[in-house]
Amino acid sequence: MVNQLQTTSALRKLLLGISLYFTYLLGTWLVNDHGWWTLIGRVVLVVGIVGIISLELQTTRLLSPKAFTAPQRRLTWWYTGCFFLVYVVGIFGLPYNLWEVVHAPFKELMMTMVVAIGAGFLEEFLVRGLFLAGFAQLWQQHTWGVPGAVIASAVVFGLLHLSNLTYQSPLATGQQVLYAMVMGLALGLIRVGTNGLTIPIILHSLMDCHVSVNSGNQAAAWGMLLAIFGSLMVISLVGLWQWHRWRA
Repeated sequence: MVNQLQTTSALRKLLLGISLYFTYLLGTWLVNDHGWWTLIGRVVLVVGIVGIISLELQTTRLLSPKAFTAPQRRLTWWYTGCFFLVYVVGIFGLPYNLWEVVHAPFKELMMTMVVAIGAGFLEEFLVRGLFLAGFAQLWQQHTWGVPGAVIASAVVFGLLHLSNLTYQSPLATGQQVLYAMVMGLALGLIRVGTNGLTIPIILHSLMDCHVSVNSGNQAAAWGMLLAIFGSLMVISLVGLWQWHRWRA
């Protein structure tokens, strides 16, 4: 790990992450259904929380750039490119989603953009930034420390979606928790592979950029979910294992 991440303890990072998450939930509840004030409130919350995390971490790098090998870099960019084309563009339907957003009423367009970009920044800084760094620091003496941190942060990412039980059915929320864990695994691999949060933030924001982002999800067929996200989970775990094998 880079030296800047060592200035505070792993436990402090993890506890801060939990505190900030519940602060965000409380904040969004307070500003909900207040028209344009909801937009302003969400922006202020996200900017404030991202600012606190930035001060805590001091850097978005997890590892020294010298720690990366050429095979690792190739694997990262191949994986990122395939993930973007197959999942973001294909399965999540990015072109159609953007067309819908652009043609939506102005207020709905603004709310969608604020929620999508806000989720990209907030959740990536919180989960792939703070939580992942905390787990990596906690397990830095172990050879599996970084892969373990990626997996642990993916589990946390999934569990954070339990808060959606307030406006979704238990079945839909349970499914979302499971596939959010898989998406967290994919974004975690991209995060450690690119040694930053920029690409995960962009991908996350693009996946959330659809007009239905402000409404609850509907339960989907289990067979379809297992086919789509089960394959991504296997590919991501194999990729993470291979990335770890090629470390300098």
